[in-house]
Amino acid sequence: MSSLVVAAVGVLAALAVADALRPEPSRRATAPPATTAPRPPKLPDTYRPDLTPKQEIKRIGNSWGRLFAAADRRACRYMIQLACERVVCQRLGSGPIPNCTLPSSMFRRSFEDATVQAVVIKGHRAAAKFSNGELVEFYGDGGTWSIYKLGGNAGREFFE
Repeated sequence: MSSLVVAAVGVLAALAVADALRPEPSRRATAPPATTAPRPPKLPDTYRPDLTPKQEIKRIGNSWGRLFAAADRRACRYMIQLACERVVCQRLGSGPIPNCTLPSSMFRRSFEDATVQAVVIKGHRAAAKFSNGELVEFYGDGGTWSIYKLGGNAGREFFE
């Protein structure tokens, strides 16, 4: 019986060696499909643990500002839900918000080339001053920072 086991192990070993020595089937090289539509920009990660809180707020603010200026709803990725709903005047998964006023196109466009110039952090709250003179408030949950207030008197108390 033991010679039968040894023979079976030998056959399996021979098959394994033969399989390893077999060349891979050739694959035809194909060109990637051509596309004419532009690819959407890759949004930066929402959290970068290698950055200081001020650097993270600057990065998020600069990314958000470009999207907000273009009226791109992906700007909501950087905002708390309530702030996003107020900017688009629509409850997520629901209908329009009554008596809501969309930000003016002039206000939006002012963020087109604006960058974060200064950041003040107080605990879990912060404010960023943009090069267009506007202030935006952030809330930090310990993992990342989200925009929760803009326009009006947002962030004034941080810079007074």
